Amino acid sequence: MKKLKITFAAVLAVLLLACLHYFMPGHDVLFDIHDGATGGQIARDLKEQHIISSRLWFKALLRLTGGRKHLRPGRYRLRTGMSGEEVVWTLFHTDGRYYVKFAVPEGWRAEQIADKLNASGVSSGAEFLAVARAEKLEGRLFPSTYFFEEKITARQVANTMLKEFDRQVRPLLTDAATANLSAPNILVIASIVEREAVVHEERPLIAAVYLNRIKRNILLEADPTVQYAIGYVPADKSWWKRRTTLADLKVESPYNTYRYPGIPPGPICNPGLESIKAVLNPARVDSIYFVADRQGRHIFNEDYKEHLKAKRQMKEEARRRKAAATTGN
Repeated sequence: MKKLKITFAAVLAVLLLACLHYFMPGHDVLFDIHDGATGGQIARDLKEQHIISSRLWFKALLRLTGGRKHLRPGRYRLRTGMSGEEVVWTLFHTDGRYYVKFAVPEGWRAEQIADKLNASGVSSGAEFLAVARAEKLEGRLFPSTYFFEEKITARQVANTMLKEFDRQVRPLLTDAATANLSAPNILVIASIVEREAVVHEERPLIAAVYLNRIKRNILLEADPTVQYAIGYVPADKSWWKRRTTLADLKVESPYNTYRYPGIPPGPICNPGLESIKAVLNPARVDSIYFVADRQGRHIFNEDYKEHLKAKRQMKEEARRRKAAATTGN
């Protein structure tokens, strides 16, 4: 029994040492291998960045595996405290291209994407915005998660997003006739729905309201179109003004659907798949009004008097909540 305990303890010790050697915790490091770098130079750089503990062992591993000829110049994601074996395996099994995860949420406008491109180092935001505006790409810069190399061209970024749009959305637009709208106008309405909707299941209801208004030749009166027309708001540090005022509703712009009838001249953002589907398959309701309930949902009505009643109720509830918060009740 004593021998068994000693053997068990020895096995645990070996496993612990192996874990410490191969899986030492550390933080991520972006490591560059430059064109023409020797094994010695790579070993030195790895040691200086605290990725490996022994230059000699790493160089020996390269000689034993013939690995130097397999190392490609590029940028690799490694971490501090790696074993030499782990580093060699990683360098052998990756292509030396470092990819930045780039997520574009539904409802972003081209300017927001451009700002993020600048911040991430993927590409020039100004060049991207120039391409987007010149080619009127708003609405077709499909929101998704992409993996881009660093410092690629704005054209490459735009093409990747357009390709994803063509893959996911273009087939749906063959059904555009079912909504009695052209494909471009479907994207415009979908972009408004995207900015209005908070709860997923309300998208078809919101789409129905705007489609009903179009059929009845009623002004769309969509706040997001006014926000789009206003543009960047320094006070909010946002491309979307948090609260529109009565003065905002008078802004001079063809996108202001409080002043100009019909559908705006283009999308106000880049809608996601579900908002586009909602326009193609709207709820079968006659509602032409909705008001936010201040909790992420909306109250829908066909009758104007009922709509006004709902607005008064929402204002009263907002006042009650504010008073309760002030008194601590």
